[in-house]
Amino acid sequence: MLKKNKTVQKLSREPLKIGKSLSKESILEFQDDFQKLASGRDEPTQAISIRIPENVLRSIKLIATLRNQRYQSLIVSVLRDFVMTP
Repeated sequence: MLKKNKTVQKLSREPLKIGKSLSKESILEFQDDFQKLASGRDEPTQAISIRIPENVLRSIKLIATLRNQRYQSLIVSVLRDFVMTP
């Protein structure tokens, strides 16, 4: 029986140093969240409030329009890419 390929996150030394201060529960939760991200399984969304400079928001909205995409979906995509890239 073949095993599924699992996505492995490679970390530099700095996040590894930070990780030493985290609880085991936090590390396990992060690993679970990372595996969900890697497999494309998202949890329900949560509304948040964030302050973004107006020029940045206008740029995001323009880029989203050019891509025929909602700007909030574009922001989520950018954040997902950030989390997935060490």
